[in-house]
Amino acid sequence: MTTGVLILLGALGLGAVAAISGGLLDLLALARIRKRGVRAVAVCDSHVWGPGKTFHLGFTDTGGARHSIWTTEPCVEGQEYDVLYDPSRPSSCALAPVRLWDPSRPRQVGMLLGSAGVVVLTLIAATMN
Repeated sequence: MTTGVLILLGALGLGAVAAISGGLLDLLALARIRKRGVRAVAVCDSHVWGPGKTFHLGFTDTGGARHSIWTTEPCVEGQEYDVLYDPSRPSSCALAPVRLWDPSRPRQVGMLLGSAGVVVLTLIAATMN
């Protein structure tokens, strides 16, 4: 019984660490975009009515390649919006102004949940001793 619980706690701990790492990488990517980002104009193409009401914007980088942004921030179809993107990786982009903390980004929410999970797992492990 105890071995099974420890294996389960270990697996949950690894999942929490992975979520925290993903969120930190997302924050680093946003910081890079904010510091060295190139400005482009994106046009709101459409919206998808779902649980998060997702909006799609498309923009063209300096090399002529077309990229997409999916966001939960409302946009009007056909209207233009400013976008910042990383010139070394144009798929890494964000709507301007870039906010480092954005609760609509799933990796950052996962980072919070992973952090809370680590705290809970630590408390569980401490009470098992």
